Amino acid sequence: MAWAELIRSQVQSAFVILDDLAPEGSYVSVDLDGSSYDISTGTVVRVDVTQTGVPMVLARFRIQELDASIVTTTDLKALIAFNDLTATPKQQDRIHLPDGRNFLVMRIMGVPGDSLHILQIRLTK
Repeated sequence: MAWAELIRSQVQSAFVILDDLAPEGSYVSVDLDGSSYDISTGTVVRVDVTQTGVPMVLARFRIQELDASIVTTTDLKALIAFNDLTATPKQQDRIHLPDGRNFLVMRIMGVPGDSLHILQIRLTK
């Protein structure tokens, strides 16, 4: 097993151990470039892909990381194990939590080795 895959597997295992601290949410990969023609309505519609059951930890930014133009006080970090997410995260993707909160992915912040996705997310409703 390659080192990168070993590290990814270990990070994924840590999320299993976290259990209640890493609730499962839905990750919606928004396809801004792709579209599909709906024959019944005669319109072009965007095709988004939703992955349910994605364990994620939501954490606040440290005060030193806040910047009024980039990171606001209400923004959060979503931590998702690389192996738990099939999509490649990008800006404008969305996260839906079972409690009804919805977030917009504002920025992708990675870690060395790509073992963990760190996403800056903003509450939309």
